[in-house]
Amino acid sequence: MTARVVLVSRAMTRPDRTYAALATELADRHLEPTAIPWGPAWCSAERLEAYGVADEARLVEDHLAPFDGPVSVVGHSCGCLAAVLFALARPHRVMSLTLVDIAWLGNRPRWPGQAEFTAAMDRIAALPPAGVGPAFAAAFSPPGPHQAPTPPAPNPGLGRLVAEAQVAWRAWRRDPLEPELDPLTMPVHLPFATTGPAWMRAVAVALAARLPNATSTELPGTHLDVVNRNAGRLAHWIHRHAATPTGGPAAGGGGGGPSRGAPAARPPVRVPTPP
Repeated sequence: MTARVVLVSRAMTRPDRTYAALATELADRHLEPTAIPWGPAWCSAERLEAYGVADEARLVEDHLAPFDGPVSVVGHSCGCLAAVLFALARPHRVMSLTLVDIAWLGNRPRWPGQAEFTAAMDRIAALPPAGVGPAFAAAFSPPGPHQAPTPPAPNPGLGRLVAEAQVAWRAWRRDPLEPELDPLTMPVHLPFATTGPAWMRAVAVALAARLPNATSTELPGTHLDVVNRNAGRLAHWIHRHAATPTGGPAAGGGGGGPSRGAPAARPPVRVPTPP
């Protein structure tokens, strides 16, 4: 049996866009990737207004209910919260935790980067819906010094994405969540984008210093493309720390190098249907 890797998407996108390249790299290493939407996207439209952080905490657990054995969990940006909460609730099930450009650690304003993240999200959440998408892209993926900003591609689902982000941020702000981090003793990787917001780098470095078995790594790219741009490097780290459901090491090439023989078929990202 292959080892399972759960990929939790970020806000303002869907898993097939966030994790397409990473899912392929994981499958090439004989790991079984399953991408799930960010917390609010998992809710029906009727439940969105009642969404709370408790829903975020159940996100990964509900998805994994039919499966046994250890898993590797990956989160990106706001999706890191669900990954962290699951690892805290079920540390015996999590072989490794990969938190790419982690955005929020709960109500910890004294932690590096958290006050800046909160201020940016408060400003974005107060905008009319039409302004949320461009403001989100500008705040989380600023252009480099010689790079002109790229107009966002039209997205027919933008209205729903904006509603999810605004609802989730209201839930986060009103919840006194400050999770205890001591149970996170599994290997934790905290990559951050070279041209992402400085406060994202700050929280990744601070969390890596706080945890007993964690590393932080700078990767080329922006907040919005860092996962797909560095899919091979991320998959290599996940593979090193993965285990099969029976507890043995994951099979496959690893090492980030080309595999021998004919390349395996590359399946699309598997995304379960939200209830």
